[in-house]
Parts: sequence; structure tokens; C-alpha cells
Amino acid sequence: MRITVAFFYLLVCSYHKNTFATTSAAIALDKNPVLISDSLKKTNVKLVLKSSLDKLSENIYFSSASRELFIRCILGRQVSTEKNLDFLEILALSDFYKGNGPQAEITFEIVFSQTKDSLQKAQTCINLIKLNYLLHDFVKAKYFINVAKGSLQKIYSNQQKYNLVFTEAKIALSEGLTHKAEDLIINKALPMSAHVKGKLNEYNCYLFLGKIYLKARKLTQAKWFFIQANTIALNKNYIDGEIETSLLLAKTKIKSGDFSIALQDLAKAKKLIGKNHQIYLEDLQNLTRLAKR
Repeated sequence: MRITVAFFYLLVCSYHKNTFATTSAAIALDKNPVLISDSLKKTNVKLVLKSSLDKLSENIYFSSASRELFIRCILGRQVSTEKNLDFLEILALSDFYKGNGPQAEITFEIVFSQTKDSLQKAQTCINLIKLNYLLHDFVKAKYFINVAKGSLQKIYSNQQKYNLVFTEAKIALSEGLTHKAEDLIINKALPMSAHVKGKLNEYNCYLFLGKIYLKARKLTQAKWFFIQANTIALNKNYIDGEIETSLLLAKTKIKSGDFSIALQDLAKAKKLIGKNHQIYLEDLQNLTRLAKR
């Protein structure tokens, strides 16, 4: 499909319309998250997707995309295909940031199908995996994972390969495939973690395994993995990690009836939450209420 001036005109008009409209977030939240903060983190959209452009180009496109495209389309001037695709990539991100996930997905697919830039194709593929995961379209997410693991595999860094495996595990857990999720983390992601940002990725593996076992009501295993994750967070002074693991240890102990010990974990989390970590406050309140029953 060729990108025509008329097509760009429709896109830009849609972009302007959406700029002033309030769109509902299209991100599908988990029906039964381990922590409420797990779902809240999904709504922090600017941490999820990113463009293939350098930061300077990205900022220039974000600040001028709608105005420049609109002028060129009105004048009937076609920009180069490469520029068109760069603009489309930024428009897709903009739609996603405003909560219009389905429109962003359509636009990203156009970029993915037309770009000849291998780096842009690889990053767009990652964005499509994450976006479809967030929209709970697991069929499409797995399709793009297979593409990434195939023809695009050689382009990705070790960190990106690790992220692909981790996302595949998240999808498996969301589909109720706990054994597959466990296998992906233990046999693939965890061995890879030593080569990519070391301890932070190792922390994420332990944390995720703990959540898998907690959902499966294997409390002893869940507690062990949460303790491993907590130890890493303490050693690295990773405050979010200390809070989250303290809350998860408390939840595990509440399920096993150790209410007084759970309250000690919750007291640790409460000291750390403060003003900068309010995302965990609802979990703290709910777990404290359960521990005091």
C-alpha cells in the first residue's frame, strides 16, 4: 500500500481531531493481577513503547509533525517515503499516549509493512508485540514475537532478546499457561539475565517466578523467589523493588496465615512508599486490612 497525499491528509485530520478529544484508555487491565500496582504500571504508557528515531529527531517530529504534514498535504506536496514513515511512527506513538491503542496499532502495522530500514522494522515489531499484549490481543502479539525470533533476530541486542522472552512469558501467564511461563523464565530469561543489566533482570525473573507460584498457590516456592528478589533490591538500593517484594511477601504470608509477620513486611513497605511511590498505596491499604482481620 502506497502512502498517498490523500491518505496523509486523512491521518492528519484524524490527528488534529484526536488532539482535542478525550479518548478512553484502550489498555486492557488484568482481571486478577497479583498486585493492583501491576495494572497501574501498564497505564504509564510512556515507559512502554518507544520510537526507532534518535531523541532529537523524535522531539522535532513530535513538536512539528501535525503542522508540517498538514501544510504539505494542503499544498499537495508529497514528502519522501522515509519521512512519511518517520511521521507515521510518531503519530502512532502520539495516538498510543492519548489512549487510542487500536489506531496506534493500525499505524504501526503500516510502518512495519512498508519500511526498508531494518532498525525501524525491528523496533516497530517490538512496539507491536507490547501494544497487542496490552490490548490483550495475544494472537497478534505471538505472531510478531515469531517474526522477531525469526527474520529480525540478528538485529536485536541481548537486552531486546531478553525482553522478547520475558514478554512471551507474560503472555503465557495471562493465557493461564503457567508451566510455559515458568519454563520460559527458568530456562531462557534467567540464564540470559547475567549478560544483560545483570542483577536488575535477575530481579525481574525472580519476581515474576514468585508471582507465577503465588497464583498457583505454591506459597513456599513463591516466598523463596520473593526473598531472592528482595535481597537483590536491597543490595542495589532499588526502592521500587524493596516496596514490591515487601508487599508480595506480605501477601504470601497472609495466604499462609502468618498475619503478624505479614504486618512487619507491610510496615517496611509503608516507610518506603512516601510521595514518590503512591502507585503501591492501594495495595498497602488492602493488604494491611487483610492482615488485621
